[in-house]
Amino acid sequence: MRTTVGLLLFCAAIAAEDPKPGVVPDYTAKAGSHAIQSVDAFVLHDAKRAKDLQCRATFPVGKKKAAVLVFSHGLYGSKDGYQPLARFYASHGYVVLQANHPDSLQLGMKERKKAIAVAWRARPADVSFLLDSFGAIGKAVPALEGRLDPQRVAVAGHSFGAHTSQLISGVTLEAPFGGRPYSFRDKRPKAVVCISPQGPGGAMTAESWKTMQGPVMFLTGSKDESPMEKGKGGSWRRRAYTLAPSSDKYLVWIDGAEHGFGGITGVRWRGAGTANEDHVNIVKKTTLAFLDAYVRGNEKAKAYLASNGPAKAGAKTKVEYAKK
Repeated sequence: MRTTVGLLLFCAAIAAEDPKPGVVPDYTAKAGSHAIQSVDAFVLHDAKRAKDLQCRATFPVGKKKAAVLVFSHGLYGSKDGYQPLARFYASHGYVVLQANHPDSLQLGMKERKKAIAVAWRARPADVSFLLDSFGAIGKAVPALEGRLDPQRVAVAGHSFGAHTSQLISGVTLEAPFGGRPYSFRDKRPKAVVCISPQGPGGAMTAESWKTMQGPVMFLTGSKDESPMEKGKGGSWRRRAYTLAPSSDKYLVWIDGAEHGFGGITGVRWRGAGTANEDHVNIVKKTTLAFLDAYVRGNEKAKAYLASNGPAKAGAKTKVEYAKK
């Protein structure tokens, strides 16, 4: 009797996971089941660069090992931004690590050209340093000691953070006086998310994407204009997807999405655009499915990505979805 009941429960669970023929599977933009906590400020010392890195961790309460997501902020942003996303991912079981890159306003950086000149090289190094520092993070945040899973790691970023994420995935930068292109690729992330990525221009040439590796999801939209440079909008940003080599690459194009994607940063700032809960939910839903599929191997997430599910992600918004 016990065996029969167990078999019935197992079959019911499988049926719940597998969509019926002709039904497009859905994913969730709702908070997950995990209670979350955060440590708003701790410092890691990078002896190699003689640098103290200001950090934040948002994570599920508990003692189990957890997947890790390093999230890179946009120009002038900080470790304290993007809480709508950080708390969402943590509620679904991810440890979200954020750091203040050199261009953060929290560090006093205000001049744009200087900020970019200082930060472009330091940002991917900050990300890789965080991935090197799981032991030190456990000491700085005792609730995370022994919980950071080095086998389940992802990197994500928005705007300048998407530039950082692209470099981590293997996109190269042309050296100013010739020679070998700059590469910052880190092989450890199983998935990379680029929200409002950069297209070709400057040190990023059409050749830069040839060395991009691994699963990558790109998100942009029809009103995703750069708050700093006119003419660099969604059509330019989606070229990152077009130029990326095939195999596990995804594009989520949100009709009407502005640079702030309706409020993913959690703060108001010049160039962010208007609040739009539907746009925020599209970002949550599609990126969580992508992370779950490639970091955790979740079959429901894989089915969602394989279907036209992301194209149905908006309750009131048209979404274009492409994969290659």
